[in-house]
Amino acid sequence: MLFLYRYWDMYHWRKYLKGNEYDATKPMLRFTIARYLTAFAFSAYSVVFFESMDIIELACTIVILSAMAGGASTVLAAHKGLALSYAFILLTPLSVLCLFANEEYQNIFGILGLIFVVVMFSSAKYSNQFTIESILTKHQNSDLLEQMELKNKEILEVNASLESKVQRRTEQIFELSNIDPLTKLFNRNAFSENLKLLLDSCELHDSSLAVLFIDLDGFKAINDSHGHAIGDKVLIETSTRLSAQADMKQCLCRWGGDEFLIALQDCDVERALEFANNLIFNLSLPITIEHHELHVGATIGIAMYPEHGTDEAQLITLADTAMYVQKQLAKSDVCVFTEQMGETLQREMKLKEGLSQAIKNDELFVVFQPVIDSK
Repeated sequence: MLFLYRYWDMYHWRKYLKGNEYDATKPMLRFTIARYLTAFAFSAYSVVFFESMDIIELACTIVILSAMAGGASTVLAAHKGLALSYAFILLTPLSVLCLFANEEYQNIFGILGLIFVVVMFSSAKYSNQFTIESILTKHQNSDLLEQMELKNKEILEVNASLESKVQRRTEQIFELSNIDPLTKLFNRNAFSENLKLLLDSCELHDSSLAVLFIDLDGFKAINDSHGHAIGDKVLIETSTRLSAQADMKQCLCRWGGDEFLIALQDCDVERALEFANNLIFNLSLPITIEHHELHVGATIGIAMYPEHGTDEAQLITLADTAMYVQKQLAKSDVCVFTEQMGETLQREMKLKEGLSQAIKNDELFVVFQPVIDSK
């Protein structure tokens, strides 16, 4: 309804008012109301759906609202009140929600959003000043056209600077949403999205895919004995070695801590095992950091599409299960998921869940077996 109203208002202006002298009071009032309603509508959308937004949707929403606010600071510069308040209405409610949310990335988005509101407020004020001065100069005296052009040039420079800032902030938001800050690999959200696309492609072309869950062996000992700074450098070197062996960077991520994931397209079990063994060999080579020669190993679990699972979450879980089972048997080796592993793990989980409730439910009791000497 709002956009139909705006379209009607534009049509009415082009049809009956453009090119003619008319009282601008009512048309300006309609224009202003429509823009305020638009700002409130987009702001309300972001507030209503905030709780259901994941990190990608939240980042995209902030980028879109920021872009709208950036454009409004110049497009609406002739109307001071509208130009100054537009960015505030669009971004402030969502930024405040993010600022007081529980997740760290939401807090960062909130801070960036509020900073952007302040920048847009300053820009709108500056643009409004120059726009008004330019209009007055144009109608006061044609001899002042040169000065007006200088002012317009300054406005363009300000706009160019703002566009550069918006671009930088957009890149920062993307990096916060998709990139692990330490290793510069994709984080788990970005990897899951890319893996979903790869699985869609595999289904379309009837091809196979392997998911490798990699857990470092001996990393905790390095962290405990040498400190987290050295541990971080070990993770960076590990990510470099993984990147050198992975086919595509979007198929590689740091899942968390000392865990990594790789997806291999058009890959059967034999090739996946060969790749994993080469990976274990490369990761096991000594790492020299600050005169320390450090050693880590890697235990790898493999899950295959479509034999073991058909969606990204299931494949990751099964690869993790295979890695866990192999870690119990022998570290620094590779294991392919089997149905027996899943059944065994499920049974263990049921036993743990049952035992955790056994005392509470009074399900444990002692049976005495008497020892009798028959003589």
